[in-house]
Amino acid sequence: MKFNLDNFNKSIKEMTIKAGFKIIDQNPEKNVDRLFELTEKIGKDEFTKDKIRSVKRYYDEIPSIKEYLTPI
Repeated sequence: MKFNLDNFNKSIKEMTIKAGFKIIDQNPEKNVDRLFELTEKIGKDEFTKDKIRSVKRYYDEIPSIKEYLTPI
């Protein structure tokens, strides 16, 4: 049996995305920080991780951003 790394990586990504949606569905306001942590961990490079940290910083520091994103 041949191990296919591409399929394995795809499965891991799908499981991670499903876990993220489950976290948000349970209690969005409480779990948004966990979602930011999860997305930062799966970021492929420092550029992506930096952008995720920037969005989190905006979310934490600017009340209007939090108000806009909370109902989504």
